[in-house]
Order: sequence, then C-alpha cells, then structure tokens
Amino acid sequence: MDAARGTKQVGIATSFEESNVTVMCSMNAAGGYIPPFFIFPRKQTSVTLETGGPLGAVYQCSDNGWMNQDLFADWLKHFNKHAKPSIADPVLLVCDNHGSHISLDMYEFCKIHHIHVVSLPPHKSHKMQPLDVTFYGPLKNAYYRECELHLKITAHEKINMHELAGLFNKAYDKVATMEKAITRFQNLPEYFLSIGTNLQLIILLLLKSLELQMSTWDVTREKKEK
Repeated sequence: MDAARGTKQVGIATSFEESNVTVMCSMNAAGGYIPPFFIFPRKQTSVTLETGGPLGAVYQCSDNGWMNQDLFADWLKHFNKHAKPSIADPVLLVCDNHGSHISLDMYEFCKIHHIHVVSLPPHKSHKMQPLDVTFYGPLKNAYYRECELHLKITAHEKINMHELAGLFNKAYDKVATMEKAITRFQNLPEYFLSIGTNLQLIILLLLKSLELQMSTWDVTREKKEK
C-alpha cells in the first residue's frame, strides 16, 4: 500500500433525481492520479454527460449506477492505459473486497499486464483505507458545496444528470493535487500499526514477494517505545 507504485482505488456516490452515480478514482503515493471513471444509471451513455468533466475521464452506464464485473474490467483497461505497468515496474492495486471486483477474467488481465491485486478483508477496509477520510471526505464536501452554489445560481431544485460531471470536476480540481496525494499516503504507517499484527505480516510478506520497494519499520520496537 505504501510502495512507490502502489495505487489506491475507491469510489464516491452522489444522489440526484432519486438515482445514484458512481465515480471511481485512484491515486498513488507519488502523487499521480488516474482520470476518474463515471458510472451513470442509464441504458446508454451520451456525450452530454461528459460536459465539463475531468480531462481523460471515462463515462459508462449500468442499470443502477453501481460498479459491476463488466465495468470493473473496463476500468482495469483504463487503469492499465494510464499506469503503464511492466515486468520491471509492476503496480500494486489495492481494492476493497466487493464482489463486483472479483472475476477470473480480471485476474488473468492483471497477471498478463503486471498488475498485482490486493483485496482487503471484509469489514477491515475502514482501517486500511486512510484515503476514505483524507481524500473522499474532502472531495464529497467540495462537491456538495459546488452543488449548493449551482442550485442557488440556477434556482433549480435538483442537480441534472448532465450537470454532474462539470460540478464534480470543479471539486476534483481542488482536492486531487499531487501534494495532497503524497501527504495522504504519508499517513499510512499510522493506519498500518492500527490494523493488527496478523494483517501487518500478510501485507509485508505480500509486498516482499512482489519485490516492490518500500519502507518498513520494526512494529514491536515502535510499540515498546510508546
């Protein structure tokens, strides 16, 4: 999780017109971001959904606006395009244990393209995903502020689906900075120490097996010093 090429991926959902839209974002400890991946609750996508959206973003649809196996496969291709993993420079992708992420095709794709996937244990992701608080919290707040301002200016009662990408982009530009990404990953040691020795050992052994460069510390020694 704290390797130089380690990447964090999670999603944000927002309600409007009694529907949900999911936006998949990812970043790494070096301060790099993969363009967002939007999922709208529609049968077909439209260019108008992209209005004002982030540069390089992808726009897809599902019946309920949530991620599924097919869309996650599309996201992996999008991720691979921008992350450019290789034998010499593999990528560690940290996912939650959501069923929509898991499929044989996904693992085959990752194996071929040198993407090593870590699926977090159920009910542990809140302890092992500091970006949930340090990135998605500020992003959601910034997005809601943009929505409130937009509704005041336009006198609309709800956000139109075709306005969402542009409003999200305004919030994303304020939160998704290189400096903030690096700072957020610097908090990983604190989270690492809070998840329990067994999980710590699993993560350390996994990262060592992948031969990824990382900074380690003596957990027992640090606990004694406190």
